[in-house]
Amino acid sequence: MSGGYKVLENEQDYLNEKAIAKQLAVSWQCEMEKQPKFATFDYIAMREKTILAFVEVRKRSHKINAFPDVYINLKKLLEARLLESATDTKCLFVVQFVDCLAYCRLNKKLQLIKSTGGWKRRNPNDVEEVALIPISQFQKIHCAVPRSLSQVNQR
Repeated sequence: MSGGYKVLENEQDYLNEKAIAKQLAVSWQCEMEKQPKFATFDYIAMREKTILAFVEVRKRSHKINAFPDVYINLKKLLEARLLESATDTKCLFVVQFVDCLAYCRLNKKLQLIKSTGGWKRRNPNDVEEVALIPISQFQKIHCAVPRSLSQVNQR
C-alpha cells in the first residue's frame, strides 16, 4: 500500500503494458502516452497533441474465447462513460490474450456483479463491483486493424 491506495501494478505488468502500447502506436499510427500512476486510464492515444482516446490495457493468460466475458472495474467504466459523454473522446479497453490482441469501446451498458476477490495478487476480502464485457464486443486488432482511431466504430 502506498498513500492509502492499493498498488496492483508490478514491474511485469508495466512491461506488458508498454509492449502492448508499442503495438497500438504502430497499428493506430499514433503516440501512446503513459498516464500517471493513479490516473483512471493507463494511456492516452494522441496525434499532434490531440487526444484521440483514453486506453486501458490488460494482459491475460488465456485465449480470447476461454471465458464468455472480461471484467472491468465499475469505477473505470463510469469514468469512461463520463469522459465519452463530456468530450466525445473514445475510451477503449485493450486486452492482450494469448492468441490475439483485441479492443472494445467502453460505451455500452453492461451487467454488474460483485467480484469474489480471490484474483491473483488480491486480498480475498477485497470485494468490488465489476462490469462484465461480453467477448462478442471485442474486435481483434490483428484481424481487423483500424487504420486510425477515427475508424473505430460504435461497437
